Amino acid sequence: MKILFANMLEPMIVKGHRNFDSKIINYLSEISELVVVCPQSWYVDLPGIVKVYNISNYSNLSGRRSYYGYTFNIINCVCRLDKLFDFDYILFESFENYLIVYALFKIRNARTRVYIMHHNNVDNIESNIKANMMFKLYCKRVNHITLDEFISNHLIDIYGLNRKIVHYIPHPMCNTLNKNSLTRVFDCVGISNSNEEEWIEEFIKLEEREAWFLNHNKKVVFRSRFNKFDNGFLKVIKEYIKDEDYLYYYSNAKSVFLPFPKNFHYRMSGSLVDSISNYSVVIGTDIPLINWFSYKYPTICKKVKDITDFLRFLEKEEYNVKESEFNDFIYEHSDQSVKNVLNSIFINRG
Repeated sequence: MKILFANMLEPMIVKGHRNFDSKIINYLSEISELVVVCPQSWYVDLPGIVKVYNISNYSNLSGRRSYYGYTFNIINCVCRLDKLFDFDYILFESFENYLIVYALFKIRNARTRVYIMHHNNVDNIESNIKANMMFKLYCKRVNHITLDEFISNHLIDIYGLNRKIVHYIPHPMCNTLNKNSLTRVFDCVGISNSNEEEWIEEFIKLEEREAWFLNHNKKVVFRSRFNKFDNGFLKVIKEYIKDEDYLYYYSNAKSVFLPFPKNFHYRMSGSLVDSISNYSVVIGTDIPLINWFSYKYPTICKKVKDITDFLRFLEKEEYNVKESEFNDFIYEHSDQSVKNVLNSIFINRG
């Protein structure tokens, strides 16, 4: 079986996917003759059996010219390679909501051979009338892969998709697992790129006004795109967080806060996976992602409605977790579980 793997979106948009991609590539290489299309040196330490075809990253262009130029180049490269190798399946790990139509037109038998993976696509499609209309034209003519069951159910229920063309792959876990809660330095961390800035600004104002975190001896670390703060208890990071620092924060947090905006609807969060895989309780805002996981894992995923609710939870530390919920989540997102799902999609179809 021959599979082609490619990101349709330009590198700067999907650079945060590289660790995720590397895992999926490793899994696929075990069950197929795999070809990967990507910029030069984009992935490191790929299995030697994987064929890699490098493509220009269009760094000499800017703005929309770079965005569309790269995507058109990827699609055309995929089509050329398809004629050469005659792939059984083509997996676009990311896709452009409009130009996917061009790809489906160019690739023969796309209905049965092409798979598109949804990240923030559903949210973008449903917030844009034109993108939504376009999606309805092609959504039944391609196979879909989502990163959680509640997203698959949404596609099936809202767009009338056949369950046979909608697949759920558990988001792989990070490799660092810290089960010892006694050694944890931070009461809470919240360092996702998706943080709602209003929450972070309110935390800073609260600390400047009342020194709440200092007075309650709570060490927390949050991430902001615009603000910096640090009094030894509330720390707000503005700069880029290195991978080793990111893993340090997550593996040393009693809880992880995901203050995501209201428009974060039908998409998965790597931060949530990293949190639970490190045995940290997740605290999140009232969005479909948190609603779903607090339903599935009620003792390790908590929902808060406002800052007062969050502070009350942090102050009491009444986690009352069931370790079986951590174990169930970790099993569902384990390497073997992801491999089993990929097997069912690409080998045991039907």
